Amino acid sequence: MSLGRLPPVGTRVRATGGGSLPEFPGFSSFYLQSGTAALAQAMLCAKSLVGDTKRASVVLPAYGCPDLVAAALFAGLKPLLIDIQPQDPAYDLDALSKVLASGEVCAVVAVNFLGIKENMLELRRLTQAAGTLLIEDSAQWFPEDYLATASLADFVLTSFGRGKPLNLLGGGLLLVPESRLSQLPELERFKPGSERAGTPSLSYKVKAGVFNQLLSPLVFGLASRLPFLGVGSTRFHALDSVEQVSPDKLSCMPSNLGAYLSQSRWREQTLCSGLQGLPGLIDLAQTLRYRKGRLLRYPVLTETQNQFAALPGASTMYQRPLVDIEGVPEALTQAGASEQAACPGAREFASHFCSLPLHEGVTAEILEGMLAQAKQIPVGTAVA
Repeated sequence: MSLGRLPPVGTRVRATGGGSLPEFPGFSSFYLQSGTAALAQAMLCAKSLVGDTKRASVVLPAYGCPDLVAAALFAGLKPLLIDIQPQDPAYDLDALSKVLASGEVCAVVAVNFLGIKENMLELRRLTQAAGTLLIEDSAQWFPEDYLATASLADFVLTSFGRGKPLNLLGGGLLLVPESRLSQLPELERFKPGSERAGTPSLSYKVKAGVFNQLLSPLVFGLASRLPFLGVGSTRFHALDSVEQVSPDKLSCMPSNLGAYLSQSRWREQTLCSGLQGLPGLIDLAQTLRYRKGRLLRYPVLTETQNQFAALPGASTMYQRPLVDIEGVPEALTQAGASEQAACPGAREFASHFCSLPLHEGVTAEILEGMLAQAKQIPVGTAVA
């Protein structure tokens, strides 16, 4: 039996300092210790700006990362999980409209799913009409479009964690409208300092080197077989604090951003072409292409949940709606949000979703073998 296993994600860390941090038109940038912390701070800002104690809830998609709930609880907001569409990770707009009409919502979190944006125009229209703020969570996508154009959201955030598009081994970025800064003095402590032009420490370089070695299929294969490491597992983890990002990570951002933006998207194009016409498959990258940017992973819906499970680097992501993820129900109960509406769309989406790898360790040979294997799987077959 081969111990090698292709990691589902894996952007190599470049432990090189120096350079200038990016600028985003109309926004000021604040750097925190994680994407979850950036989301929590965005919620705290929204809560402060709304200033209405009756608006004590935040809307989250019913399918997504449990860190969404952790951020809401840290911000002292009641998470409301709203259903998504069965064949689209975007909100069910009818369900969202009904919740917004209650007048109890402080903010709506619009999750960019693997590089596929939410229906931002519709969300902007609905939130403005309801007097609610809009937070764009781009933890799975670096907001490169906003380097040239403004966002429709009131706040934008991204993550620099392991497995994210721009990997710094941790960290997060919160973009706040410049017009709001005078109302949010608490953000001053997250402003980046002169350390961005510095050199990362030896300890950070060592950590980056170790992580890069873990991207080897053999090393990852061994690590993924050790249950105590929890590789690939999805569970709830509470957020304990919101802090500024470490100088090491900030100093390495410019070099890693340059490498990220210069990457070719040939892997996306190869999968797009190779999956075309495959029976029993919905190619989300194609059906939702009008909302698609650079992809973190290639998203598809298959006739059965495990149909593509044996493909190299394939992942069914969260595998279930948020309400069914370990630790989430207890967290919701603690926050007084245990009664959630049914989420048939999220359940349908979760039971058929699969994503395929696009990171730099995926070679043309791997993609060729992956596509050949996919075409041999009978429609409707669940592969263990």
